[in-house]
Amino acid sequence: MNEVIQLIRQHRSIRKFTNTPLTGEQIEAIVDAAQMAPTSAHMQPFSIIGVTDQELRKKIAEHSENPWIAECGYFFIFCADFHRMMLAAGPDYQDKMSRNLNYSYFYQTSVLSAALALQNANLAAQSMGLGAVIIGGINSALPELDEWLDLPDFVIPWSVLR
Repeated sequence: MNEVIQLIRQHRSIRKFTNTPLTGEQIEAIVDAAQMAPTSAHMQPFSIIGVTDQELRKKIAEHSENPWIAECGYFFIFCADFHRMMLAAGPDYQDKMSRNLNYSYFYQTSVLSAALALQNANLAAQSMGLGAVIIGGINSALPELDEWLDLPDFVIPWSVLR
């Protein structure tokens, strides 16, 4: 069995963490792996936000019912970046897209691209011997996150890798 398949088969969600920060090299490798995920027309309609601030981690942990978020030294928030797609569209199409956000091909592309990037990042972390867990639906449990992260309209925090 090849190494990639072995890595996938050995995956376990890890929820117990130390407060040890990731190194710059580890963060760069994880983000680079995420950016290698396939996207439609190589638009990369997702954003990755790294969170290290202890107070923000505590707020997110308390409000999202994910207490283990406060324990880790670093986590990534993966966002479907519909804002990026809107900027690429012309003014006429921007209005149509914003009115039909949940039904748009571009919205679906953004969410799918974020998911593929998230899995690449998860595999990269695992390959470096780092424990990780994917936490889905962070924004549905936490609408305040948009404000705390000062996100532009149409950027949707979608999932967390920690």
